[in-house]
Amino acid sequence: MATPRLTFRTAILICEDLPPDARAIRERLTSLLPEAIVRILPGLCRGEIRLTDWVQAHPVERLVLGLCRPLTNPAALQAEARKAGLDPFGVEIRVLEAGQGPEGVERAALQLTAAAARAQKYPGSRPEQVRPRFPQGLDRRALLQLSWLFYETVPGVDPERCAAEQGCQICRKVCPYGAWQWTDGWPELDKVACQTCGLCLVSCPRGAIENPMWTPEQIEAEILTLLDPHLGDVGPRGLIFECRREEKEIPDAHPAWLKVKVPCGGMLPPSWLLAPLLLGAGAVRVRLCSEGCLHHLEERLRGIVGFCQEVLAHLDLEQDRVDLAGDLRPPPPSAIGRLEESGLFTPQGVARVFQRLSEMRQRAAWRLTSPFAPLGRIDLDPQACTGCARCAQACPAGALMQEEGTDFIRLIFDPARCVACAQCLTVCPEQANGAVRMAREVDLPGLRRGRVVLREFPIARCLACGRPIATRSVLDRIEALLGVEDAALARYLRQYCADCRHAFTGFLKG
Repeated sequence: MATPRLTFRTAILICEDLPPDARAIRERLTSLLPEAIVRILPGLCRGEIRLTDWVQAHPVERLVLGLCRPLTNPAALQAEARKAGLDPFGVEIRVLEAGQGPEGVERAALQLTAAAARAQKYPGSRPEQVRPRFPQGLDRRALLQLSWLFYETVPGVDPERCAAEQGCQICRKVCPYGAWQWTDGWPELDKVACQTCGLCLVSCPRGAIENPMWTPEQIEAEILTLLDPHLGDVGPRGLIFECRREEKEIPDAHPAWLKVKVPCGGMLPPSWLLAPLLLGAGAVRVRLCSEGCLHHLEERLRGIVGFCQEVLAHLDLEQDRVDLAGDLRPPPPSAIGRLEESGLFTPQGVARVFQRLSEMRQRAAWRLTSPFAPLGRIDLDPQACTGCARCAQACPAGALMQEEGTDFIRLIFDPARCVACAQCLTVCPEQANGAVRMAREVDLPGLRRGRVVLREFPIARCLACGRPIATRSVLDRIEALLGVEDAALARYLRQYCADCRHAFTGFLKG
């Protein structure tokens, strides 16, 4: 039987009151994760255990808690974790739903195993990714101990991957709270305004926006473990995505429906809803928040789910394999297949999700245009585009590229990278003439072809130094703008590059 690889020394602590049987869960976990330390602790949910003492006696790097109910004072747990030398945001907490008999034990053990796999992918946090929060309610114990200040993670920017210098402001555009602000051309987060909805995380084409508790690698590790057929005896499995704030149990849900927390159900991109079908899920559901979406993203979510159902129809699959959560008493359907593939939840994996599904279903000749499509298609008007390459220089996803030869410039398009951000339309100096056309579209024939040359433009070279001046199309456009009155100037611009023109001007003035 395969087991997840634990790259860090990991402990799983189980509440003694955990239904249906804490000892049976411990025994099952020990067989699934022989490398982990698995213990049952009394009073874990009540905060009566001192983690500092326990971790000092059992040095670990990753910690998973299996609880019977939510913690009343998470701030106290954070303080204990820090004293124990652990990053509190790396502690995985699972409140396990009640379940009777072997099925309940199997489900609880599988969820804790998945939590341990997720903990291995915790990247660590930076100071700019943390903010203090005051909890909604405090018990008497917390007030007396003054252990009430709670910290939570927020998104941060990886400067090595951010495309702000190219003019990208996708995170600012998608944020419903205006939390991303620009200072000296660089994104800065207003931590007070941010509500951690997660939209910026899944919208950044370079993965430069990171919340250390919600990385694609963590989500993927959890899902891969939950869907691993070698782990557990659950039968056909389905996934339920639900908001991290949701605490109510799903009444009468079949035990084969396994939950995965996300910052908000409304932030889920189509690729995250479809990828689990490749990894062995029979179906995927998204649970709407019982108290209503804090971020008012219900309509976006419905649009995303509708788009996924259109994709499934093109693949000749049942559309309700992806849907909003409804009656979860019946078991999930059997899986359509299972691939051993990682990276499907990263920005680079979006196109692969659609390609792999099409290959699995042998449906390679479909395309779907939709405002909810996560990919785009770019075309250039040969009459309007001058080949200035501003679009390629500004593309944050690297979908438009410039290739320069001895006597030409080529504009190349990679449909697997385009996120339809429309940055190319914004910077194009000839957009008033319709030089660039963009459609939100998943184009399977285009994805199969890969990179294509959109246009090739001859280059004019300087008569003095031989360096490139510009494309001939750009010079034609300048000549047309100057008109007959400035024909001599236009010829001069065609013959010499900017450096040589500057040198000539300086010589004449001298």
